[in-house]
Amino acid sequence: MFCMKKNFTQSLSKLVCFLFVLGPFFSYAQPATGTTGFDGNVGVLSGTGLSPQTATLQGFRFTLYSGNSAQISNTSSQVNLTSSPEPSGVWQFASIETSDGSDMKLQNFTFRVLSPSFVGKNLAVIGYRDGLAVSGAFTITQVITAINTSYNVDVTSVAGFYNVDEFRIQPSAFNTYGTLAIEDITVDVPLILPVRWLGFDVKQAKGEHQLQWSTTEEINHAYFEVEQSSNAKDFKTIGRISGAASQVGAMHHWNFNYPAGKGVYFYRIRQVDRDGRFQYSGTRKIGEVAAASITVYPNPVVNELRISGVAAGTKLQVLDGSGRIVSQHVLTSRSAINLAGLPAGRYGVLFQMPAGKQVTWIYKN
Repeated sequence: MFCMKKNFTQSLSKLVCFLFVLGPFFSYAQPATGTTGFDGNVGVLSGTGLSPQTATLQGFRFTLYSGNSAQISNTSSQVNLTSSPEPSGVWQFASIETSDGSDMKLQNFTFRVLSPSFVGKNLAVIGYRDGLAVSGAFTITQVITAINTSYNVDVTSVAGFYNVDEFRIQPSAFNTYGTLAIEDITVDVPLILPVRWLGFDVKQAKGEHQLQWSTTEEINHAYFEVEQSSNAKDFKTIGRISGAASQVGAMHHWNFNYPAGKGVYFYRIRQVDRDGRFQYSGTRKIGEVAAASITVYPNPVVNELRISGVAAGTKLQVLDGSGRIVSQHVLTSRSAINLAGLPAGRYGVLFQMPAGKQVTWIYKN
C-alpha cells in the first residue's frame, strides 16, 4: 500500500510539473490586472489555415479574420496576427477577448505593423461585451506612418471600455494585408454595472418594430428606457419599462413594440439603476433599403462589361487587387463599360447606390 501511495504521489508531482511547464502554451486563465507583455516567444500558436484562426496566450484569446488564410504566432515579444496571401488575404479584423469570458476595463494596448499595406491607415477599436458592441466603446487610432514603429492606443478616459470582455481592431481600408503585432495590453478591474446584457435584437413584423433583449445579474436595477434615432446620433426616448430591483442569476426577457415608420431607424436601450447610474446596450439598425440586385456579364470579361439592375447615371469605380482606383465611370443607357485597356487580373466594381456602396468582383482575361 505504501509503495502504491508513493508511486501515485510521484506521478502526481510529475503531472503538476508537466502542467506548470506547459502553462504558457495553454493559458485559459483570466488576464492579470496591469500590463501583460508577451515575452514567452512560444513560436507558432496557430498554424496557417483558412480564416478565422484562434490562439490563447496569457489570459487573452486572439482571433484573426481574413479574406483567405491567417496565422497567429508569438515571436520577438509580441503576438503576430498575419493574413496571407497577398492580395487576396485581406486583413479584415482581429478579436482580442479574455480567455475565460470575464469582464475587464481596457486601459491601453501597444501595437506595431510589419507590412507596408497598413501605412497611411487608421485602426478602429471597438469594445464588446457578451457578443454585443458596447455603446461608447469606440476609438480611432492615429494614422500609421511607418512599419516597425510602436503605437500606443490609450482608452483610459473612454467610459465605454470600462466593462468589456472583448475588443476588436479593424483597418480603415479593405486593401490591407500582412502582419499586425500586439506588444502589450493593459487592463484593470471592470467597473461593476447593475445589469449584464445577454442579447438585443430588433425585427419588423405586422407594421411594428419589435425589440427584444435579455439580461441577467440585475443588481439595484430601476428601469429601462427605449431610445430611437434616425441618424444614430440624436436619440429620443420612446418608452420605459420598470424592472426588478435585484435578482442575481435569473435570466429575464424583455419586449417592446413600436410603430414602424418609413426609412432607417436606430434603437438602443438605456438601463438605469436606483442610484442614477446608467449604461447603454449596443445600437441596432432596422429599415435599411435592400441592396440592389446587380448583374455583371460576361465574367470573366475581355473588353466590354455589361451591367443590369443599375440605373443610368449611377457612378462606379473599378479597383485593382490592392484597392487602387484604376478607372471611373458614369453608367449610360448602354449599361456597359469598356475595360479593354486593363491588364488581366481580379478587379472590384464599386457601385455608388442610393442605399450605399456595393462591390461586385470580376475577372479580366
